[in-house]
Amino acid sequence: NYLKYDKREDPRRVMIDESAPLFYLVKEYENPEKEPHIMITCAELDMVNRREQLQVLHTAMLHFKFPEEKLIFKCYARETHCSYIYKDIYVQDTLEFIRKVDVM
Repeated sequence: NYLKYDKREDPRRVMIDESAPLFYLVKEYENPEKEPHIMITCAELDMVNRREQLQVLHTAMLHFKFPEEKLIFKCYARETHCSYIYKDIYVQDTLEFIRKVDVM
């Protein structure tokens, strides 16, 4: 669904292509300790299937041995696609994430 608007695809159709991060998850992480910290964010009322796609990405990364302590998943309640990015809670979460990574 990542390109449904550009390609005029039916939004109910699930598509995994090179524009989806999940497309590149093809093998187990060989050096988990060298992987960067990642924060995945979405909105409860995001675009059709966006939250679920990101949940699948999060779970798949863990399945492929991405270090759980380096992976954060945040879903913002009662928010729509990117409506949370200028709100205090998102700014606080992002700063906390940066501080945590900076200490490690």
